[in-house]
Amino acid sequence: MTQTQVGRHADFREAATVIAIVALAGLFLAALAPAMQLWDRDEPFYARVAVEMLRSGNWDVPTFNGDVFPDKPPLVYWMMAVAIRLFGENEFAVRLPAILGLMASLVFTWAIARRMFDARTARWSMIILATSLMAVYLGAAAMLDTVLLATIAMAFWAWLGLKDGDRALFHSAMLMVAFTLSLLAKGPVGPAVVGSAVVVTWAIGLRWPRPGELLALALAGLVAIAIFLAWAIPANSQSGGVMLSDGFWVHIVGRALAPMQGHGGSGLSGYLSNLPFYVPVVIIGLMPWVIDLPQALVALSRGQLTTGRDRALLIAWPATTFLLFTLAATKLPHYVFPLFPAAAIVLAAYHATRSSADFRDMPRLRRAGEIAYALLQAGAVLGLLALAWFLAAPGAAVLAALLAATTAIFLKLRRDGRLSLAHCFAIAAIPPFFLLAYWFVAPAVEARTKIAPAVVRAIEDAGYGHLPVFSDDTLEPSLVFELSRDPDDPVRVLPLAGEAAGAVLARQADAVIVVARPLYDEIAKAVPEGSLQILSRHTAFDINKAGREGVTIVARFAATGRD
Repeated sequence: MTQTQVGRHADFREAATVIAIVALAGLFLAALAPAMQLWDRDEPFYARVAVEMLRSGNWDVPTFNGDVFPDKPPLVYWMMAVAIRLFGENEFAVRLPAILGLMASLVFTWAIARRMFDARTARWSMIILATSLMAVYLGAAAMLDTVLLATIAMAFWAWLGLKDGDRALFHSAMLMVAFTLSLLAKGPVGPAVVGSAVVVTWAIGLRWPRPGELLALALAGLVAIAIFLAWAIPANSQSGGVMLSDGFWVHIVGRALAPMQGHGGSGLSGYLSNLPFYVPVVIIGLMPWVIDLPQALVALSRGQLTTGRDRALLIAWPATTFLLFTLAATKLPHYVFPLFPAAAIVLAAYHATRSSADFRDMPRLRRAGEIAYALLQAGAVLGLLALAWFLAAPGAAVLAALLAATTAIFLKLRRDGRLSLAHCFAIAAIPPFFLLAYWFVAPAVEARTKIAPAVVRAIEDAGYGHLPVFSDDTLEPSLVFELSRDPDDPVRVLPLAGEAAGAVLARQADAVIVVARPLYDEIAKAVPEGSLQILSRHTAFDINKAGREGVTIVARFAATGRD
């Protein structure tokens, strides 16, 4: 066999391995996607927007429950709408874009790591990213974070190719595509992450970019903005200016300057106290691989993993992303997800490099990491046992036992110096753990927290699915999604005062109300006796309101009294 044939065979085998890893990750996420209901608030918000976009035929202006929904640009809604057209209005369809987004992110993470390191490190980068806790969660959720991540990883990959002078025209075009998709996914967030990391990479490396590189970056950005505006300007006009006034000034600028919906501390003291928010988020989100993160970061800083531009980028990418979202006032765990590919590459490089002769090991730091890891896992085990006791859910107890056993085996293999075997064992243990959690533990939690399907069944079983539906001001997005009404027949919101709510209902001949028990009692006093007929009562813990328990009443209102 000639050298050329050997090289082609190796390339084919590497490509087949990458495809297999991506396919397995996709199948794993596809098995998780239909297991759980949509969790308020973001998942059913986005899913319902996609449904209304598909039903109305208006692909420019996102709407939720008939009103303009300026929270995000349309890319993920478009993707969800196509999936709904193919698979129907269900959890799998609206979570399919997230699955595809993570699969694409794995490919670009591999491509970046392959350019920096070798094939083995690139494969491990994919595996670490695919099996980290936050990636698994977001990869099977009806949200936009994995799609955004794919555009960011694509932009970094294209920039590296551009910087190396490798097919400059092709990589310039790919950078333009990445920026365009990123803008359509979450506005300026993606370009801000990429741009800040690139600038800091230049600064760390003390090397200014070549004029051709700057020109390509500028052109890619300008073309991407032009394409984005081709959607944004007509959409803003159709929405009466709401897409700009709320979409940009509130949901982008406003989120950065002030906490929205309670996601962040209020006032200067609250802002300062929330600055470390993303430290535990990254630690937990990178489980189980975070066990080696301190050693990997020290090795990176010492130049043991790589040097030059690659080292500068692997420092700048996660550091600038972490800093950008730390400084922003509104804080949510998934905001820092864009740094995860860089973290996965650093961890993979650490695993691949530590056996080299010139590598300086850090036994004390390694032991400290293992102790911290064991404590985190012990806390998770105790939490699952408490869940099993509180909800009488045997699945949670089984999950706790599985987590305890796999943690003990994992740590024992590491202490015995069998690191590769320990990591392979962790990879093998992760799918059954999540499958058990999603299919057998989550339903027990949903039974105490998710009432929308039961509410819809009560309305339909009573034969009142055709009537107008009124809700209180909580108006859970999952209720709107589950009711699946046409955009021109939305769920209406009642005033919080009983008399005002009764006056609204008095203008209806027949309707269904879904309200909290206190408001129902006030309405019952304000409307004629006999005009309300209770269809069902639902007791649940509201995870969006500090887990407080409440009772929701589903009732029919008939102006002429009961039939």
